[in-house]
Formats: sequence, structure tokens, C-alpha cells
Amino acid sequence: MLDVNIFQDSYWSSQSNQQFSINVANWLAAGQVDVAILPAESSSKYPDDVKTTLEATGKFSSVSIVNVYNATPTLAELQKYDAVLVWSDGRYADGAALGNV
Repeated sequence: MLDVNIFQDSYWSSQSNQQFSINVANWLAAGQVDVAILPAESSSKYPDDVKTTLEATGKFSSVSIVNVYNATPTLAELQKYDAVLVWSDGRYADGAALGNV
């Protein structure tokens, strides 16, 4: 597993969300893939912005949001996806459990 964390406590504007999403899309999209977005967000439009931007590339079969602020997906649930994009602007429901899947 590759863990790339290039952002340090910075504010993401809507435009930087879109560019980040496009960069991720280009990086992942060797073919059609199913992607899960796992934000830890109590209330924010960022997950929807990222989802919309990824979908607009046309490079993904599906893009789903699974908010890990309130619940932690199981390994079986995540195995449906080819890739996951995880970030936190809040707390994870269970950070240790999420890290273990």
C-alpha cells in the first residue's frame, strides 16, 4: 500500500480540491476503476466536490462517498473498490479500526 500525504494542516479551497481530484484521477485511471472516497467530515461540501470532479473526468466506473466520521467500513465493504481516497478534516469514527482494514 502506498501512503502519500503531501498536505500539512492547510486549507483546501474548492479549486484546490478540484485540482487534487484531477491529479488523483490521472494517477489512478489506467482503466475504468471503482473508487471510494472516505472523508472524515462532520459537515462539509468537500466530499461532494471531490466526487463530482472525479466523475466529470469520465475515468471511473463509479465514485462513492463513505463518510468515516460516523462509521467505519469493513474490509469486505472496501474490497468492492479498486481504490480509496481517505482524508480527515475531523475525527474518524474509529481511526485504529479504519487503519486496520
